Amino acid sequence: MHLSGPTRNELLYGSSVAPPEQTPLRAGPLSLVFEEGDLRRVCMGRQEILRRVYAAVRDKNWATVTPTLSNLKVDRSADSFHVAYDMASRGGEIDFSWNGTIDGSSDGTIVFTMDGQARSTFLRSRIGFCLLHPAECAGSRCLIEHDDGTMSDVVFPEYIVHDQPVPHFASIRAMTQEIASGVKARIELEGDLFEMEDQRNWTDASFKTFCTPLHLPIPVEVPAGTRIRQRITLRLLRDMSGLPPPKGAFIARAPTVEAIRVMPADRPAGPLLAIGLGLSSLAAETSMQQRERLRALHAAHLRVDLRVATDFWQVDLERAIIESTSLGVPLEIALLLPDAPLSTLREVRTKLDALHPTVVRWLVLPDLEQLGRKPHHADLLKAAREALADYSPAVPFAAGTNSDFIFANRYPPPQDDAHAVTFSINPQVHAFDNASMMEALGAQAMVIVSSQRLAGGKPVSVSPVTLLPRINPYAAAPLPWSPPPADPRQRSLFAAAWTLGSVKHLAESGAASVTYFETIGPGGVLDGAAVFPLFHVLADIGEFGGGLVQPTVASDLMKVAGLMVRRAERCRLLLANLTCERQRAAVENVSGAVETRVLDETNVLDAMHSPEAYRAAKGEQTESEGELSITLLPYAVARIDWKDGQFPLP
Repeated sequence: MHLSGPTRNELLYGSSVAPPEQTPLRAGPLSLVFEEGDLRRVCMGRQEILRRVYAAVRDKNWATVTPTLSNLKVDRSADSFHVAYDMASRGGEIDFSWNGTIDGSSDGTIVFTMDGQARSTFLRSRIGFCLLHPAECAGSRCLIEHDDGTMSDVVFPEYIVHDQPVPHFASIRAMTQEIASGVKARIELEGDLFEMEDQRNWTDASFKTFCTPLHLPIPVEVPAGTRIRQRITLRLLRDMSGLPPPKGAFIARAPTVEAIRVMPADRPAGPLLAIGLGLSSLAAETSMQQRERLRALHAAHLRVDLRVATDFWQVDLERAIIESTSLGVPLEIALLLPDAPLSTLREVRTKLDALHPTVVRWLVLPDLEQLGRKPHHADLLKAAREALADYSPAVPFAAGTNSDFIFANRYPPPQDDAHAVTFSINPQVHAFDNASMMEALGAQAMVIVSSQRLAGGKPVSVSPVTLLPRINPYAAAPLPWSPPPADPRQRSLFAAAWTLGSVKHLAESGAASVTYFETIGPGGVLDGAAVFPLFHVLADIGEFGGGLVQPTVASDLMKVAGLMVRRAERCRLLLANLTCERQRAAVENVSGAVETRVLDETNVLDAMHSPEAYRAAKGEQTESEGELSITLLPYAVARIDWKDGQFPLP
């Protein structure tokens, strides 16, 4: 993206390439969307059956090989369709091509087949179908037919389970769920053995049924010429004649006209979590202008990673102290420790005694994490306490993982030794597209609920939150550390809307603190002389640091996210459009004078290049009684301020 003259797509998504086209389809009573070889949002009425069905090719280190679609043909009628296409997955040593066909019938049957061939010899972790069941399935019953013909009547787990596969969801040949009164959906799986994992461990809002069981050795060599064929069949079980037929030809979806209703939830307000920033991975120091702008965020802390087994931890600590002092915030120090760290920790203590920074939290973490390697939490905590406990006795020790929640879930730190649990979040372990990243926001709240249970009610510190993974603990062999990558969407309105949705779910679910992104650079909140749109989201929230968050609800949480914050007599509601389409929001229980300001594609360049002027400008003044209607362009963020202490209550 070029800040001097970005295209509309660059402002919205961070890329000149538009998102893939979505084609709505219907199979009798079922509605769904086809997108670049995948099926999305398979629904009967408002009941979602499957969130996504796709075929994945993943290399020996679990990296997804991006496919290329060609020869697409779509034939559709009012209640049926036929889709055919070719797909090629090429990257590194992998060259795998396959033909896909998807047929939908008027009785609600959908058949998805893939027929592929390896055109090179390569190592793979997985090739084949993945089915995503919405996280809302938690607590619902499912009948599993196993490969040996036995049956299991099971329940999707409420709390996040680390077991892979989810207990009883293994060797699956078919699965049946009730989706409406008297209506069941049966899914038949052919071509491989399938099992399920709880993807909420990675903040995906889904349970994933996938092929090739994880207990089998990986990676697997695929010789050139190998054929791989699979088929997924979805059937509705009952006489569907009583359901109303679709009216008229099924055409492309029209712009949304129904307003998304937003209102305070009937739940008490709670403390607004402390929001900090990560130290930039760039070696350059921040400029005076950048520091002034960073101070406007009212950050609660600055995180620095000390990889104590390396030679450069002292440089990072010194740089972090300079930055934290200039911002007037304490340090959150992540201690990335080898198995026997005590001698190095004593060196850290000596350095701390010499420089004496203010520390708000120690994060005690293993420096090497792999999914099958159990960390020595108790030993690391003991060493950290021995070296640092009396440096500032009130500073808590948090333990967990520098990676995804599954590591803390599978290998929880001892509750008696840690004051808090910590883990990081990123939305791109399994999916990378805009829609999937937005759909997964709700899973962040689910992770907090499960982690609070894991920690026995102790505080949860999420650190850090980034758009891309910073490390790969799933590789076949440990990979050397390198500076984390940056997603081009970091600069976009998309990232601003995503960040607001993330803060909403983490704050309302009771997280104690969170670290977002970095200070400066491509993975930060600003770069050079410009701030990113998400800067204004964090600034709008930062003004209410130490205040309260009042939970809100929306009639469609996948389209609009709302975060309400209060402090003394001030109240602010932030709204984000989570979609690439225009949305209309209707805020209920609004009375008195309000001031509204919207950040969208019409003014985002000014907000990026002249943030002080943008923030100082007055918004639209409105007198409202009962309801406030506001139109949100794609990925827009609106700020609504109540005057004179009048604000909506549940």
